[in-house]
Amino acid sequence: MLSLSLEQLAAGSTRVVIGRAISFQSFLPSPGQPIYTEVTFSVDKELKGAFGDKELRVRLPGGRIGDLLVNAGGTASFDVGRHTVVFLFESSPETFQVVGRKQGKFAIGDDGTVERVGLDLADFNGRILEAVRGTLLPAHDPLVGHGAIYLTAPALNLKPWKSEDIPLAFYVNGTTQRPPQIKPEDFATAVKHGFDAWQDLEESHIAFSYAGQTIRQGNSQAFDGYNDVRWGISTFTSNPFFAILGRTIWWARNDRIFEADIEIEPFPTGIFWTIGGGTDQDLNVTLIHEAGHFLGIADHTFGSRSVMTEFYGGQAALGELDRKIVKSMYPLGPGPRPIAPSGLKARQDNATTTFLTWKDNSPDEYGYDIERSRNSAGPFARVATVKRNVTSFRESGLERNGAYYYRVRSFNQNGESEYSGYAGNTFTFEDSPDRTIGEGTELGGQLASFRAFSNVQSLSATIDWGDGTSEKGYILDTGGGGSVTGSHVFPDNGTFEVVVTVKDTIGGFAQGGFTVNVENAAPHVEAGPDIDAVEGRAVSLPKISFSDFGPRDTHTASIDWGD
Repeated sequence: MLSLSLEQLAAGSTRVVIGRAISFQSFLPSPGQPIYTEVTFSVDKELKGAFGDKELRVRLPGGRIGDLLVNAGGTASFDVGRHTVVFLFESSPETFQVVGRKQGKFAIGDDGTVERVGLDLADFNGRILEAVRGTLLPAHDPLVGHGAIYLTAPALNLKPWKSEDIPLAFYVNGTTQRPPQIKPEDFATAVKHGFDAWQDLEESHIAFSYAGQTIRQGNSQAFDGYNDVRWGISTFTSNPFFAILGRTIWWARNDRIFEADIEIEPFPTGIFWTIGGGTDQDLNVTLIHEAGHFLGIADHTFGSRSVMTEFYGGQAALGELDRKIVKSMYPLGPGPRPIAPSGLKARQDNATTTFLTWKDNSPDEYGYDIERSRNSAGPFARVATVKRNVTSFRESGLERNGAYYYRVRSFNQNGESEYSGYAGNTFTFEDSPDRTIGEGTELGGQLASFRAFSNVQSLSATIDWGDGTSEKGYILDTGGGGSVTGSHVFPDNGTFEVVVTVKDTIGGFAQGGFTVNVENAAPHVEAGPDIDAVEGRAVSLPKISFSDFGPRDTHTASIDWGD
């Protein structure tokens, strides 16, 4: 959330009052719908909007009903009986909300000092009145110059997820309401980057699993069984002084989170979203912060080198305090680590997709980390995390016919297993040049070559000539690779896509191909011997034959008598 000045808070409010909360009540309109809390606020003094009300009804998103707790990021919190200065706007008849979420609420200490600004109440009231009149100088505004802040409800204790929910699955909606400069796939990458920053911490068993793209929208303040990250802030109101960059809403039962959603405001005032750079406009920065809220970590004011401080300041890497917090919430246990998976196999399903399978040897893993490298010696980097009992993974969008190496390990609350050993994606084709031949000419010789990356006992090849015929290809093994040969005569002219497929003994295959342009050849006519004719008499020609390399060609005939 972008920090608001005192002048902005005053401009966005219809009422500014001093008083105290005297009661709370939370409501759940219907199962699965947003919980909200109504605060009955007793008014002692009015600084803006002199209506003479003794009590006001203030509505806050989130709250607790029984064992169900909903935390809506940035929500102001009130203590019954504590005197408070609050900036309000009327969101519906006789119902108010706090301007700027938590920013529009200032608790008053027992000594009369206003928290967050460190001013005595009389001084603060005077500056508010100047802000209401529009005469407050920026140098006298105690809220100017704080930059971007990110808010969640600080009165709530840290709430972790249940260990059996780890890895935490999340979906990404990168399309709806997105700013045009951020592509959906780049948004998904930034989201993964935010979660990876927390998963990479040692001495913690937290992990995340990317569940894919979604087009779900709905109401982020209502739980639906999915953890979504999406564009668009769902607020109770269109008040322009919310200034939200990002917000996380989570639901907890029995003090354990069971669902969370992250929302990113696509068009925040004064912000042009970018990816990279480590500034307040960097999506990577915002999403690391929101991923911390997703884990149940509240904002704090302890230390500047933290991604979870209120005055965030573009901190792009986790600080020591962040590490301590997440390790305390999701610590490694003292028990045995899971047994490593075995039998890892990799095959190239097509030119840009690799399919992995492995054997699950552990009864108590939480999930599996899948790592990839372009070299069998590494370095390897994690590309995905999958849940317990999953024994396969498909990765798409790879470099066409590229060589990749993979390894897999399992993990649980006590740490990670050993690695499975690596496997390559079997083999890959070298590019083959396109060719042009004449109709009736045989195409033959070496049609494709490939490189092998694993120990394959037997290979077979087929050639699809692109004209409705296919046949066996012949493999010449050169050690670490090979070539495929074959020959064919195309029955007609045209353009044909030739596809060469090589299969291994474990069901993997790779494909390579090229285009053949077959040019038409003219028919050849056998007219026969010369003949003698008598003037005025009919001439009977002998049967004239012709041949054509294109058996599917059709023909017409004409005779030029030469006279």
